[in-house]
Amino acid sequence: MTFNGRRPELARLIRTESSAGGSSFEVLFEKWLTEPRSLLQRELSAAVEDGTIRPIDWRFAYFALIGASTQAFAEPETARRAFGLEVRDEGTIAQYAEFVVGLVMQGLVAPPAPDERSAARKAPSRRQRD
Repeated sequence: MTFNGRRPELARLIRTESSAGGSSFEVLFEKWLTEPRSLLQRELSAAVEDGTIRPIDWRFAYFALIGASTQAFAEPETARRAFGLEVRDEGTIAQYAEFVVGLVMQGLVAPPAPDERSAARKAPSRRQRD
């Protein structure tokens, strides 16, 4: 995320070349997308398998994650004019990264197993204990 904030031109270039297709995109795909895509697939699949996150289609997750982690930086003037955000500022980059990571993790986290939910419901609340 920080890389995207500091170097938004790579995401813009990938979007442009992906839209056109051809040899320029092939070079970008091999250099910048092949390994990260494979890493994402492995990590998300392992997290689903061990129950850390709910079952998802990692292919859709790729686009959701890329969009969330690049769009604000791809439109710095929209961010500034519409929302008063200076997305080139290191502090804003860090804040946005924290926001997106939190948002994504909350959306992906697996719900507790049924037996854990019922145990949580049966446990006395803090008010009830005090």
